[in-house]
Amino acid sequence: MLKNKMLNRSVLFIIFIILLFSLTRADEERLRDPFVSLVTEDGRLIVFKQKKQTQLELEGILYDPAGRAAALINSEIVRIGDWVGDYQVYRIEPDKVIFLKDGNEFVIKLEKEER
Repeated sequence: MLKNKMLNRSVLFIIFIILLFSLTRADEERLRDPFVSLVTEDGRLIVFKQKKQTQLELEGILYDPAGRAAALINSEIVRIGDWVGDYQVYRIEPDKVIFLKDGNEFVIKLEKEER
């Protein structure tokens, strides 16, 4: 019984520290446009993160109609929901990747190489 109380207090203390830390972050990190929806049209939650990188280079797409598609962007493999800089991967299609930034869609098409 004593161990359970100590464990519960430890968990509560850790939660308190995490909440305290999250409340003391810089204001510019927490602010977002209040008029931008937090949910996409198909019901997925949009998570806003602040990242520095803004240049996107689509190098390849591995398309899977079952929803396990992946893309090679800036030499990183990304899937739907992943972040690349300020952009969240929203949809991966056979010839393009659609990103979300501040609630707006941004499309990069895969360029075909000439032989």
